[in-house]
Amino acid sequence: MFEEDYIMRLIKDFTRMIAKVVFHADTESPLTEFLKDERTRENAKGIATSIDGGDIRSALDSLDALSGENTLDNLKLGLAVFSELSDIDDDALERSGCTSADIAATFRRFVTAFRLEGMAGLYVPESESVIREALPGDLDGLLSLYTHLHERSIPDHDDRLASVWDSILTDRSYHIIVAEKDGKIVSSCTCLIVPNLTHNVHPYALIENVVTHRDYRNTGLGTACLDYACKLAEREGCYKAMLMTGSKEGSTLRFYERAGFSREGKTAFNRVLSDD
Repeated sequence: MFEEDYIMRLIKDFTRMIAKVVFHADTESPLTEFLKDERTRENAKGIATSIDGGDIRSALDSLDALSGENTLDNLKLGLAVFSELSDIDDDALERSGCTSADIAATFRRFVTAFRLEGMAGLYVPESESVIREALPGDLDGLLSLYTHLHERSIPDHDDRLASVWDSILTDRSYHIIVAEKDGKIVSSCTCLIVPNLTHNVHPYALIENVVTHRDYRNTGLGTACLDYACKLAEREGCYKAMLMTGSKEGSTLRFYERAGFSREGKTAFNRVLSDD
């Protein structure tokens, strides 16, 4: 049941993040409150009645139908319904004959139909690990993980940190990919999509901050994060993805080569601008 609870929490977090970024909705209030159109409100009530009556399958079918007509009202309605679905308790879900994976699959189809899959890259694997994009509540986990990269300490939670984190979350070109296992973030990389005027105006991707918790290295999670980043870059039309490493260790260099990167063909330079 832990895995199902975890998946439902992911859906709720993703749903509220999209509502906040796209519609500036007050995510502390029920999402049904930001439905202004009367017809949309009535549709929401109808689907809510199905959910309350235990007919989860009917609610999922309604959500798939909404995906067929990409209007802002349908997007709002879908987000409100997914928010309601994510609050279903385990017993009600079991009685309905549906699983959290069914809801997650519908959610993936829904956000893909509205071209929001990059913002809400939910991945529900068969194993206990999850590869996804960072959520608002992941800040502490990321800062802790970065102490396994090169950070010596965790920064203070002040206004500057909050401002930077909010800027990252709302920047559609800035993606932090994380691997979560055993209830914590254990691997990550950052993928920046950079607009470009060369190569037929195709962007390129810059991958940074590649890190895996020392207790979870050599498990494939770092490679999975890089694969996710490269697939994201392909979806955005990038003509290349590049990264740099300061390591000279053979094992580190071979790790990047096994992940599909090459150290041949170009020479990298960097200029340090700050000791921080």
